[in-house]
Amino acid sequence: MKKRLQAITGVAIMLLLFGNCLPSKHYVEITPNQSAQLFRAPRVQFALYNGDEYRMQIDMLDSLHLQGTGTFRKYAKNAWQPFSGRIPLDSVNLVLVEGNSFGNTFLVLAGGTALLAYWIKSQEKGDYDDQLIPDVYYPGGGSSSCPFLYSWNGTEFQLEGEAFGTALGKGLEMTSYHLLPGLRPEAGKAVLRIGNERPETHYLDAVRLWEVPVPAGHEAVLDGQNRLWTVRQSVPPLSAYDAAQADVLPLVRQCDRRYWECDLAGIDIGDGFESRIELAFKRPPDAREGLLIVDAINTEISNVLFQQVFGFLGEEALALYQRLDGDPEWVAILEQWRRDCSLHLEMFSGGDWQAVGSILPEANVVPFRRALRFDLPPDGGDTVRLRLSSMADVWRIDAVALACDPPPAIDPEALKPLPRSGEWDERLTSADARYRTLFPGQSLNLTFDGAAPADEAVCYVLAVRGYLHEWIVPPTQKTAFALLGEQLEGFDRLQFLKHLLAERSPAFLVPAYASWRMLKDVD
Repeated sequence: MKKRLQAITGVAIMLLLFGNCLPSKHYVEITPNQSAQLFRAPRVQFALYNGDEYRMQIDMLDSLHLQGTGTFRKYAKNAWQPFSGRIPLDSVNLVLVEGNSFGNTFLVLAGGTALLAYWIKSQEKGDYDDQLIPDVYYPGGGSSSCPFLYSWNGTEFQLEGEAFGTALGKGLEMTSYHLLPGLRPEAGKAVLRIGNERPETHYLDAVRLWEVPVPAGHEAVLDGQNRLWTVRQSVPPLSAYDAAQADVLPLVRQCDRRYWECDLAGIDIGDGFESRIELAFKRPPDAREGLLIVDAINTEISNVLFQQVFGFLGEEALALYQRLDGDPEWVAILEQWRRDCSLHLEMFSGGDWQAVGSILPEANVVPFRRALRFDLPPDGGDTVRLRLSSMADVWRIDAVALACDPPPAIDPEALKPLPRSGEWDERLTSADARYRTLFPGQSLNLTFDGAAPADEAVCYVLAVRGYLHEWIVPPTQKTAFALLGEQLEGFDRLQFLKHLLAERSPAFLVPAYASWRMLKDVD
């Protein structure tokens, strides 16, 4: 009984961590008696791996089962039926908790089994080395998204990037690639850290590190297809105008952390909620190939979109997470939104704009650099005209530059990655769906052997594969879209939302951008 209450205490700490409003920085310590009340008083909703859902008052929790009374429904069915009994812990996939005696908690914990089993295991073995650290830091106050990537620079761990930030469920799992300019190996060992410092659950499937030689005087950059380019010289644009024909050249001529961002006050349904910049570059004689280099950062508009969606769905939020873990139709819809939020490049050729490629959203804390390669038109004159566009205010552009006829690209996958060493989690050796789970406050240090001395001209490319689940906390004030959801009691809100998202409906975008404007205090 004592071990069971200790395990419940650990789980309760996790549940209470984000029980009020973001950002929260400290864990809440509660007694075993309080933790028992946590599970006896509120209604807790579970989703199983087979898709079935349960709403229960929990009467008992041990290392194998949850027991209680309530209702349940089969996967994708609307009818709830009475239930009384036990649920095996290893069948639980998602957990949603609301309305407990400690405040209005409303959140989704992905991988409920892993969460519960982790705490039960650590408490029973008396192993406290891998427990959560007491403070969680949210850079910029943001609540999404993705693991932070650090490299050891000889003095400290330096924040370098954010991994698989748009992989919002198992169905959207992806491998993201990152350059690590701050990495400084010591004695042939390169040390990295992957940390979860946000209210979400991370599932890491594979991690690899490559060391790539860079010619003297060249700079390395990854493109939208994760190929590595080395650039000796690039030039800024001759001109840059946004959709309102405002001159934005001073903002994008050089990388100085003075970002161009769209005029949100002028963005509406008539524009398709799209922002864009038109650029002109001088074309060197006989140049045949161009490489556009973009320094940028993403905004936190995704936070507002999440609040809109989950505020509208209410309890159906759990069902949405089930769909994002593998329902082909829902995955296709979210993949289309991921493309809409990408930064798209077009080139003016033959009297019309032609699509060149796109860059996925990557980070809202760490500025990053990406490139897009394209063939220059044979009769394009001495000027190259390019256009960048995306869903409004997803991107803030720091600088753009054009390199012509760069050396051939390198595909890191064609090279042999550095061997791992030290205490390595074997689940991360290959993409085989054996996941290493990180909860908020947890981090993982990884060591690689055979790195070159710090003074050699090399760069490091890191690949991290996985996906994440957001922990859902509603806004302090309900949006119009959330209030609409409350009016649809008994209606299939999930199906209605599916239609709105699939059609990119203004019924979703208008209130979303209204909330984003209010957050940014834009008239």
